[in-house]
Amino acid sequence: RRGEVRERETAQQQKRVAEEERERADEQRKIAEKMEKLAGDRATEAEDARAETAEQLAEVLRLSDIKRLAEIESQAAALWPAVPDQ
Repeated sequence: RRGEVRERETAQQQKRVAEEERERADEQRKIAEKMEKLAGDRATEAEDARAETAEQLAEVLRLSDIKRLAEIESQAAALWPAVPDQ
């Protein structure tokens, strides 16, 4: 009789331990899922920032090209019409 009681108590304790481990595993899974989503969000933000930076660089280069073209046109205008003293 005592052996049966101990076996039952041991089985109940093992069942409780197994349930606690299952709950911890579920919590860790939820944390992992949140981390995965966060990583995806950060990757999206990084890609958006990269695209915006590329657009800004392209704009700066266009403005630089426009300025350079204006300088060349100014030089060309100063040289035209071609006369010996210029």
